[in-house]
Amino acid sequence: MEIREKNISDCQGTVRGRNTPRKCWEVIDCREQECPAYESENLQCWLISETRCYHSIQNNFLDKIELCIGCDFFVDNIDVKSIKETLKIVDGQFKEFRRIVHERDNELESIGIELAISLSEVFEALRKIAACDPSVNIPEDSPIELISMLKHVVNKTAEEIKESINLSHEFAICLAEHFDVLHRVSRGDLNARVSGGSSVELLDSLRNVTNEMIVDISADISKRMSMEE
Repeated sequence: MEIREKNISDCQGTVRGRNTPRKCWEVIDCREQECPAYESENLQCWLISETRCYHSIQNNFLDKIELCIGCDFFVDNIDVKSIKETLKIVDGQFKEFRRIVHERDNELESIGIELAISLSEVFEALRKIAACDPSVNIPEDSPIELISMLKHVVNKTAEEIKESINLSHEFAICLAEHFDVLHRVSRGDLNARVSGGSSVELLDSLRNVTNEMIVDISADISKRMSMEE
């Protein structure tokens, strides 16, 4: 507040009515030597980009002009020519901001549509998985990385569930065949064998053990019958 009052006093007492008016960096007692307006002879400091007034960098012209409008140095040095130049810059930046906002609105609208469609696909896939239908394969391409990852997880889950279901079916079929062969052996059919292989190592080993056991039983019975004869 003290600096601001000092600036106003300095501007009113030194800018008007002098052949060599004080520059903005003199008026506000600026020590920002990296400021492009520092020690500049240009009295239109508000048109200089990236100034460092009041210990902050004004990258955006609209932020700069908002600060400058309240500065008496600006009021004392503004003229018709500089007003036109200032308004030209302001108009250009407003148009640029309007373009950015329009692009952002379109981007947000596209993201909203993509989210709605993708989430609908994901929910439908999850519904099928919950109904024991693992034949799910939704397209994973999406401009939203999170949605793409979510779809990949859903497809991967469906594949793993499908693999588990297929494995369960294979176990059920193989065990049913084993029980049928053992039942036939128990009724005296020593020629019964478990046929076919399996991609599951445990089931394949069980088949070999069962068949070897039947062969051993058959040989033992034949030996005993021969001894009895």
